[in-house]
Amino acid sequence: MKGALVARFVVHIGDGKCGSTAIQSSLYQSRASLAEQGILFETLTPSSGHTVIPLLLGLRSRVEDPARLDLARGILELLRSKSEQYEWIVLSAENLINLDPAELPQLLSWVSPKADDVHAIAYVREPSAMYLSSVQQILKGNHHYVRPENYLRRVDRKIMQWHDQMGADNFTLRLFDRTALVAGDAVSDFSAYLSRLTGRTIDLVNQQSNSSMTAEQMQVMQRYRRQVLKNAAGTVVGRSTLLARMFSEMNDIRRIGHQPQLTEQAEAVVGQANRPVVEALNARFPSLAMPVVGHGAGPSDAPYPWTSTKLVSAILRSCDEDIVEQICAVLPDLNDGQILTGRAFEDFMADMYGCSRMEVAPLCDVHAHYLKRLRKCPPVP
Repeated sequence: MKGALVARFVVHIGDGKCGSTAIQSSLYQSRASLAEQGILFETLTPSSGHTVIPLLLGLRSRVEDPARLDLARGILELLRSKSEQYEWIVLSAENLINLDPAELPQLLSWVSPKADDVHAIAYVREPSAMYLSSVQQILKGNHHYVRPENYLRRVDRKIMQWHDQMGADNFTLRLFDRTALVAGDAVSDFSAYLSRLTGRTIDLVNQQSNSSMTAEQMQVMQRYRRQVLKNAAGTVVGRSTLLARMFSEMNDIRRIGHQPQLTEQAEAVVGQANRPVVEALNARFPSLAMPVVGHGAGPSDAPYPWTSTKLVSAILRSCDEDIVEQICAVLPDLNDGQILTGRAFEDFMADMYGCSRMEVAPLCDVHAHYLKRLRKCPPVP
């Protein structure tokens, strides 16, 4: 819609671990169809939307790299160059939830000086589900993880700030849970939200992914960080990043092991500690109906089962140790550099995944690509 005098904004502020990557990738792939309906979404980072932009407002990041600030400026210039051609502009950055919402007008003015009508949407996870997802992320950079009794995340306070700043009519909060989302996923839910808000029929490209690690892969990742990268605790290292990428690519083809679930006790401990968060959100947003996990369960007193061990399996409901050992057997860093090759490797993988040699071929290809990239990685620190 050319010649629009007022830029109307839709701002997706997160939270992290709530489908942001899927939403941002879908928005990027749907740019052309959105543009036809007068909606602008543009970025130079297809799978992370506008996540670098808040860095220009001083928001801290795990990776301090001046090049990311240059990237943010490049994305802003791209958006600014097209902003006057569209009625609606969509921004998506899961770290915006950590920004003081009073700074949002400054950010929007960098995109368009004519910003007027602004709507924000956030997704929030029930605390025990968020905790489990956070442990998965932590293990990619550290073999130590936050114990259930030490996990308290006051996301309610951040959301209240945004709600107060935006006003009830311009702020939407959605529960990130399959039973609560439209069609059971974040992309469909966000599509429905955009459709209601803009009055257009929005159907974002939706590609499902199984990239999260299984319970067994979580334990392998922890062992990898503890044994191979013990001198690099708490840092992002190429070798473990490659392993996480291999797990993701394999899981998109065929998953192995169990869907991660907390033990009832771990779930109850997290639920009880974060009960004030849930109650505060439900009080402010009655339609959210976030469940109070662990309510009435009465988690037993410490020491807990995970107190005497550092293994992540202590908080997981199901974890097959045989599968853990099989996965370790195909990782040269955990197998003294030894690895099966040829037909013997294909047979091993077929047995591990419980499928035919033909079905396992794509998985073997992913593994071969992983080994090729691994050889180019810097040596173990």
